[in-house]
Amino acid sequence: MIIGILAPMKEELQAICDKYPQSTMLEKCGIHYHYIKIKYNEIIIMQCGVGKVNAALSVSTIKHLFNVDIIINLGSAGGMKLGQKPLDIVIGTELVYTDVDITPLGFAYGELLGEPKSWFSDKELVSLATKCSSSDLPTIHYGTIGTSDAFVSAPMVQSIQNKFDNRIVCAEMEGCAVAHSCTKLGIRFIVIRSLSDVPSEDGKSHEKMMDYLSRASHNASILVSRMIEQLIVN
Repeated sequence: MIIGILAPMKEELQAICDKYPQSTMLEKCGIHYHYIKIKYNEIIIMQCGVGKVNAALSVSTIKHLFNVDIIINLGSAGGMKLGQKPLDIVIGTELVYTDVDITPLGFAYGELLGEPKSWFSDKELVSLATKCSSSDLPTIHYGTIGTSDAFVSAPMVQSIQNKFDNRIVCAEMEGCAVAHSCTKLGIRFIVIRSLSDVPSEDGKSHEKMMDYLSRASHNASILVSRMIEQLIVN
């Protein structure tokens, strides 16, 4: 089995790489990868960069270069629900675009021409993530992750929720593009996030994000590394 792990930011990349000190660096097409071989399995870790285009390009690249069977997209996100706390973990069961609007043409908000309204993580991988979620981790949330090329601040939250029947669990900038690309290319995938911030009335959620980013990345990487342990055994 060949597993690809995509992490948008350097802090998120470092957190998962710390789990595999035996990794070696590879360079293909000018892109650097961390490579791990365990038994007959290969793990490829790549910093995909921030945003939808970078995420989609990275899925295509890692599939072309390594023919991965599974992609796990991990990283941080902003909470979108009352009661959430920084460092909580979100297992994305559904992925949507929250910045796509062609409603004047009769489409639902978030729906692209010729595409589904949303994409869904692999059910077996979601079940595995659940199995690997133990009491030593923060609260686990399941549901819809919203992706856009924008940092979602407090004044934006309710407007987005209104367009999606209040079902968005967290907001980030890559997940749906990963889901979209993986579905097109026939790759099993899952998107996992840990909350680095929860929008606050004081408008300083971006400052809190940087405070919690490394710790949130660490939490997500714990869950992902446990999943990989199970995947390579089975």
